[in-house]
Amino acid sequence: MSVGTSVAPIVTICDPQGMLVWTNHSNPGYGPGVPVWDYVMPNQREHMKDRMARAAYLNEVQEFETSSDSGEHYHVWIWPVNTADIGVCLIGIRIPDEIARLTPRERSCLERLAHGNGTADVARELDVSVSTVHTYLRRSREKLQLANMEQLIGFASRYLPPLPPDDLLPP
Repeated sequence: MSVGTSVAPIVTICDPQGMLVWTNHSNPGYGPGVPVWDYVMPNQREHMKDRMARAAYLNEVQEFETSSDSGEHYHVWIWPVNTADIGVCLIGIRIPDEIARLTPRERSCLERLAHGNGTADVARELDVSVSTVHTYLRRSREKLQLANMEQLIGFASRYLPPLPPDDLLPP
């Protein structure tokens, strides 16, 4: 998937035990009755099971990144539904593979841009100079092969979710 490519979100409905009930995924192998964690990388299955259980049984909305068994990267939200037949609804947004090229600091800058922060705010939050933030953003733009800052901000707002409010962040 290239940076400029847009893919429709994957919507999946599961029963309380995590078995797939319905999905709009185009892969015919993704069928009802299969545990949804079978579709993530083997090293991420326990994490997926835990997230599903927390949503279905503790009514906790979940948000995380994971990789499919075919190596595609997704940002996933899971919401509890809590009916007899439906336990959770998952939505997955495909993340371009190019995002893996970014350093943690470059990604952190982009996440803050997606949240609507200006470069001075980002610099203050990361305890770096504005010049350093500009360097991170320039390098990010180059790695993602984007022509200008507008495209970089558009990318950040599309593929990097906003940060939670300060009062929801762990101490």
